[in-house]
Amino acid sequence: MPESSRGTYRRGDFFNAPRGQRRGGRGKRNEADELSQSLSGLQILTRAPRDRTDAPAEPSPNSDTTQFPPLLLRPNRPATPVNEPAPPVQILKNAASAATASTKIPITSNTMADGVKLIGDNLSFFELVNEYLSDTSTSYTVVSCIGPQGTGKSTLLSMLGGNNSQDMYREYIFRPGSREAVEGSRHQTSGLQIYVTRTRMIYIDCQAINSGSILDESIRISKGAKIDSRLEVSRNMESLQFLSFLMHVSHVVLLSVDWFIDLELLRAIKLAESLRANMAFVAAQCGVPGLSMTRQVNLVVVHARAKDADFSRGERQRRVRLLRACFADSTRIKVPTDDNAAYICTADIKPRRDDHKNVQLDEYEDGCLTEDFDDTIKKLRVQLAAYCRDSFTSDKSKMTEKQWLRMARAVWADNAFNAAASKLSSLY
Repeated sequence: MPESSRGTYRRGDFFNAPRGQRRGGRGKRNEADELSQSLSGLQILTRAPRDRTDAPAEPSPNSDTTQFPPLLLRPNRPATPVNEPAPPVQILKNAASAATASTKIPITSNTMADGVKLIGDNLSFFELVNEYLSDTSTSYTVVSCIGPQGTGKSTLLSMLGGNNSQDMYREYIFRPGSREAVEGSRHQTSGLQIYVTRTRMIYIDCQAINSGSILDESIRISKGAKIDSRLEVSRNMESLQFLSFLMHVSHVVLLSVDWFIDLELLRAIKLAESLRANMAFVAAQCGVPGLSMTRQVNLVVVHARAKDADFSRGERQRRVRLLRACFADSTRIKVPTDDNAAYICTADIKPRRDDHKNVQLDEYEDGCLTEDFDDTIKKLRVQLAAYCRDSFTSDKSKMTEKQWLRMARAVWADNAFNAAASKLSSLY
């Protein structure tokens, strides 16, 4: 076809040029091949090998190997000169090391994952926690939790022990009641369970006080065909024994309630106060002379699932005055002088939410008096270490953790303690 028929179109130089001179993709690859062939004759110069143990030899003038001048090395000097301040990161590390050195936490061979049995269903004492206790630490706090069924005792101690409100139930230190158990009015904890944290906090979870579910279970497993009329009395005496035992071995007793307040529960606490162990026998059994007979335990009320009105200051003050009036004549129980430390309200645990937030719900909660559950738990952890702790001994000597366990075992096995409970049950 003649070129005039194609208008102004002209064949490009690319198609007119010879094949070897075209600048397409193949031409670039050919140039790369030619460049690699031209560089194939070069050699990479390397340092001649030498023996590290011998002194470096003088280079020979006839040597084919090119000698490079020695590298100039920076003279050795301390990382932080004396006349220069240490970097901020190093200052923080030094401060953390000093704080760790001043607060020595005894390290035991094992770390607890869950709570273990302290007193079983048949009222037998277990020493499974002995391997987690220290024989040198005297700076520890024993916290126990009591209360009716379904008030969140196991949940409260699990949160204090290190759990978070967003954890799954199977991750809790003390297993809480399942939804099926709550709907069926069944109890979860039986006997006493114990857990020791790395910060030397000893938590004891107690079974429900005067629980109808425990009584129903005792009736079902009873071998007698006839229901004993004294079975209810024996279960009540068992609750009193647990309460009195926890008063002997605890620094702080948390009374978990979901409404204020069951007077029958306060009556049971005051009645358990009258059960005393023979401290002379206990001292001989645990090998710690001079056990205190006048020590007192802190009683702190924790109102679970509290509403907005329960958080008001005036309502708290009225309830604390009632508590102090109930235990004004008590010799073994004391209510903290600070109202905020004597009566603590905890809100409902928020359900697990996704990454998105409900802005309207957050704005509504900001205007309420209700405090977030996790914030209350954080404050309570700090408050537990600030309570006045009466020593278990009357002299200046302090009791170690393993000595405390031996004392607890001796209190539970004391004949006078059990005889007093039997005598009290005969009055019913």
